[in-house]
Amino acid sequence: MIEANSREPVQSQRESHRVLDRQRFAALDRHTEALGLSCSAFVRDAVGRELRRQEIKDLDRRYREGYEKFPVEPGEFDLEADTESWPEW
Repeated sequence: MIEANSREPVQSQRESHRVLDRQRFAALDRHTEALGLSCSAFVRDAVGRELRRQEIKDLDRRYREGYEKFPVEPGEFDLEADTESWPEW
């Protein structure tokens, strides 16, 4: 744990400078003001959502490739007649 009076930052963050065209920058300002967010918070959230979207897209691709490489065999997921319904209590 990092102590508050140490020279190390409490949270590990890196600063990033990126260039936006005027239209995107103006839109960013309008949206963040309307939402009551800072530009930094908005961009952090947007990047987080996009990274998660890309992760899900990659997982979908990996699942698809797995089933293409090892297709389901006929009967592989067939259930016995006694396991097709909930048990009687």
